[in-house]
Amino acid sequence: MARRLTDLNLGSEPVPTGQAMQAQGRLCEAFIAEIEELLEDPAYSFAAVTLEGIRDTVRLRQQVSEAQREAVQNIRAGGEHYQRHREANNELRFRQSRRYEGWEPGR
Repeated sequence: MARRLTDLNLGSEPVPTGQAMQAQGRLCEAFIAEIEELLEDPAYSFAAVTLEGIRDTVRLRQQVSEAQREAVQNIRAGGEHYQRHREANNELRFRQSRRYEGWEPGR
């Protein structure tokens, strides 16, 4: 049995025009570039598989969901936290080392 047009769940969003599709493509490319930047930084290696999955999905579908944006934002925040913690920890280790207290090798 054939369906009537009113039976189809077409949604309320208008069909994108050529300009809208080009703008969406540019947004996707910018988002992919942001992900590539994170993948190059070792501070974000903990999330490499997730970032690669998001990148591949965005390339395939040519659209970015809010959940994907939020995930990348959370990963970026986690990497920045890791960097701050690592720098603070290295500074603390240096202050606790014998070299910091004035000890020099060979004396």
